[in-house]
Amino acid sequence: MIDRVDSPEKTRYNIPNRLDIWSNAVRPDFQPRYYKIMEKLKEQIHNGTYSPGEQLPSQNVLMKQENASYSTISRVLNELKSDGYIYRINGKGTFVSEDRKPGNRDFTIKIVYHESSNLLQQDEEATYERAMLQHGISGRAYELGCKVEPVYFNDASGFTTGNFDQETDGVIFLNDTGKERLFKTLEAKKIPYITHAAARPECFSVNRLIVDVREGAYRAVKALLDSGRKRIALFHTKREPNAWSDPKCEGYRDALREAGIEFSEKMIIRSHQTYDGLGKAMECFLDSPAGKTIDALFAINDFRAIGAMQFLLKKGLKIPDDVAVAGYDNNPRAKECTPTLTTMNYPRGEIGRSMVEMLLLLRENPEIAPFTKVFISEMIVRKSFIP
Repeated sequence: MIDRVDSPEKTRYNIPNRLDIWSNAVRPDFQPRYYKIMEKLKEQIHNGTYSPGEQLPSQNVLMKQENASYSTISRVLNELKSDGYIYRINGKGTFVSEDRKPGNRDFTIKIVYHESSNLLQQDEEATYERAMLQHGISGRAYELGCKVEPVYFNDASGFTTGNFDQETDGVIFLNDTGKERLFKTLEAKKIPYITHAAARPECFSVNRLIVDVREGAYRAVKALLDSGRKRIALFHTKREPNAWSDPKCEGYRDALREAGIEFSEKMIIRSHQTYDGLGKAMECFLDSPAGKTIDALFAINDFRAIGAMQFLLKKGLKIPDDVAVAGYDNNPRAKECTPTLTTMNYPRGEIGRSMVEMLLLLRENPEIAPFTKVFISEMIVRKSFIP
């Protein structure tokens, strides 16, 4: 079975009748300050420290209790309100939502965290993405009365079904790499699970939520082409193969092929996810014959797109008049940089919430497995490119 979100009128390649899911989260040691405070308050609501309808401490009291700034506590309360945990009454204070059911924990979801060896070196963008996914997962789980527990493993210790006990009602994996045998074991034990992936042919044999980044990249590049841009560079990665970046390159090539434009490796910029590597790659490209002819650039993520804009501006090029730029992810910095960045939206919170809903659906209807849900990104238009 397949559930497609925002199915385009024209699908350029077929997706089998299966289902998929994804997620990512952040290890507590590396979570932002506001996130730790927010999770602490959520747990206090869960365990009944603050009951439904009860008033929370004032913002000033929370600042003193947590030794945090006004802006940090404001963000905590705003996110809790957005997730439906609390509500505010002007002149009276902040209260726990009365429709919460903190004692209803009859469904235990295990979220699997992979503590990779390079976790300390992960960039702020990746950390933000995982935190937002975790917001969506924990928020929706709490709304539905589910208990959420983390399961940690690393490259040395490995991961087996021994990490689950009899209280495990469902499992959310933060990635699908190398877990095919584990998926089969869970299926045999009749434990529902959801994992996350970029759309690719092998995605449809297990339960996953897919982000169709190939389609998203195609839409971005097609919009650039439809605006009259013909010399479009692609800011790619040096890591190969890459399950998330490579499909975006395929979407780029799809759009060029459809427009009758021959793909050229000379229009590809490759760098690692560091500012120094990005800078060297951009300078080398802009000094090349191909780089001097571009009228648009599509980057596989916003980090590369924002960095590319800085070097384009250094060269005296105007954005978007001389070179239009589009990125991917809708990172918060995309609306803060100059010029603001047009990008493909990546609905992290919605995806996290959907993972929980899919897990419960599989629990109640195991016969629908393997089940796939597909998210497709839509363009957020800002000043770097206006279609």
